[in-house]
Formats: sequence, C-alpha cells, structure tokens
Amino acid sequence: MYKATLFIYPVMRKVKKEWQESAEMLGATTFLYLRKVVFPFLVPTISGTFAILFANGMGTYETAYALVSSNVGLITTRIAALVAGDVYAKPNVGSTLSVVFVVSMICVIFISQYTMKKLRKDLA
Repeated sequence: MYKATLFIYPVMRKVKKEWQESAEMLGATTFLYLRKVVFPFLVPTISGTFAILFANGMGTYETAYALVSSNVGLITTRIAALVAGDVYAKPNVGSTLSVVFVVSMICVIFISQYTMKKLRKDLA
C-alpha cells in the first residue's frame, strides 16, 4: 500500500488546479472532471504501479512463507517445496511451475506496457 502511494503521489501532484477551473468554466461537474481529465491522466501511472506491485508480490517468497508456511498452496512456496531436497522432491514439476510463473509475469508486464503506450501520448 505504501509503495503504491509513493509511485502515484508525484503524478497526482502534477494535476493542475487550472484544469479543474477550466472544466468548471466549460460546465463540467466534479465527477465529469475526474472522469474525463484526472482519470485518463492517472491511468498509465496506475497501470505501471500495478505491474510493479504485482511483480513484487509474486516474487516475495520470504514474506509468503513466513505468513502461511506451507499451509496455503502459493506458487512460490510450492516451487520451493518441489525443488528442495526433501523425500518427495519433484524438480521437473517445480521447473514447470517456474515457467508458468514467468509467463504470467511477462503477460502482466506486456499488458501494462501496452496500456501505458496506448494512453500516454508522450511515450509514442
């Protein structure tokens, strides 16, 4: 939560008071101003922040293991259990789960990049 605030706060500071005044002079309500001006301005940042936090959350093995141990089948704890040298080690299944994990991360990052390029004119 705090990381998202750190990523989004600088962009929220760039929203100018003049934009709201101009929208009000043209007859826009506060909701219309937020929907048509502020939200499109913030969407690329929100998309990028989601991708970064998703990658951070998916890759944080230590926190997940400390919180739930092996009681919940999280993909990161499952990979560690399958690759570890226990009696029931199955490194091939662990490797397969790792590939699924990487593919899901690549998909999220590509969707985020596509969204950012589509919505931000200065990146094109």
